[in-house]
Amino acid sequence: MKPLLVHFGTRILFEVRHFPPTSIHHHALDAAQAAECAADQGKFWEYEEGSDKGVEGTPTFFVNGVMVKSKLGAIQRAIEAAMGSVGRRS
Repeated sequence: MKPLLVHFGTRILFEVRHFPPTSIHHHALDAAQAAECAADQGKFWEYEEGSDKGVEGTPTFFVNGVMVKSKLGAIQRAIEAAMGSVGRRS
């Protein structure tokens, strides 16, 4: 995600929403809370980059409410398409 944030800068708003699967991972809520605590200290990305241990799923990304494949290129194209359509809405 960092390359996309660098590329788009302040032209986009990036939000992380945690939906910890507590029924299958008893530490999921703790991990989500730890990520938020890291964010409060300005260290979200450092935490996320260091917390990849044992995670078997991938995040889900949405651009303007439309689910996008979790590949940087697909996300970037979806953002650019959404930004291009802003001026064309009636």
